[in-house]
Amino acid sequence: RKMREYIKSLDKKAVIERFGKGPHRVMFSIDFPQRRSEARNGVKKDPRQRFFVETAPLESMPHSILAFLDMVDKGLFDGMEFNRIT
Repeated sequence: RKMREYIKSLDKKAVIERFGKGPHRVMFSIDFPQRRSEARNGVKKDPRQRFFVETAPLESMPHSILAFLDMVDKGLFDGMEFNRIT
């Protein structure tokens, strides 16, 4: 138990030092290609869609928050493909 609390405190400190106290929000921008049916019908839509992810409170899961923010910071999600399901 002591080790778990120690690691939790280290991760919390690392998040605060690198990314601030929070709340931590990340915006993802996604570019969807225009659908063929939209192109045929002359429909012009902004292909860029955005969504936001807000992490849980830092006290509840600092290791997971540190890992997620670290992946975002290192660009792990840059260029990632998402599929649109309609």
